[in-house]
Amino acid sequence: MRGTMDKFLLKAVMNGSLDDVSDYIAEHADPNAVDSIGRSGLYHAAATGNEDMVRLLLVHKANPNLPDDDGVLPLTASLLEKNFPLAKLLLDNGAKPNLNVGDKKMCALHAAINMDLKDHTAERVLFLLNNGADANASPNAEGRTPYEQAKSYVGQWPDAEIIVTAMASFAEGKEVVERRLRDAFIATEASKAFTGSAAPVKVKTVRFAPKGPR
Repeated sequence: MRGTMDKFLLKAVMNGSLDDVSDYIAEHADPNAVDSIGRSGLYHAAATGNEDMVRLLLVHKANPNLPDDDGVLPLTASLLEKNFPLAKLLLDNGAKPNLNVGDKKMCALHAAINMDLKDHTAERVLFLLNNGADANASPNAEGRTPYEQAKSYVGQWPDAEIIVTAMASFAEGKEVVERRLRDAFIATEASKAFTGSAAPVKVKTVRFAPKGPR
């Protein structure tokens, strides 16, 4: 019976039905139930940007650090679309930005680096650094911390130097980071002009958000 209720719960989450989710939990459905590929209701709510559903599941003790079968966390899912308010909600309710998961032992900060490089930005990385992530912790399956991973991409990805600069400078304070990021932009743009790369860079829109409560 519980397995059936769990399936109903997951379907209700994906349909966005808050009332049905509340009813199924009241009937003892597991708020941490997962589908056939290990994705919990909280994962689906985070991935679809349903903040109300995320709040409801968190109230009922859904685990924000439960990865799917590929090692993707609800926090990482929320960052895919740069939904920073939802990501902050998860962090405020126990999501761990340096938790290593999956066969690759990647944390959310490792994943944020890869997403930011593809999007020519540093927004996700800066958001996590500003909310408790440590660039020099949590080595992955290759033995690389997030900072070491970012450094390994310099010379391969046009904007890797910007992310490395942000990580290396972050502890020195907001003004230092912003100054060094501007310098990194100038160097990166000059390099692209010289090599003919025309990929757009969006990092200039990055703004520092105030640190949340620890």
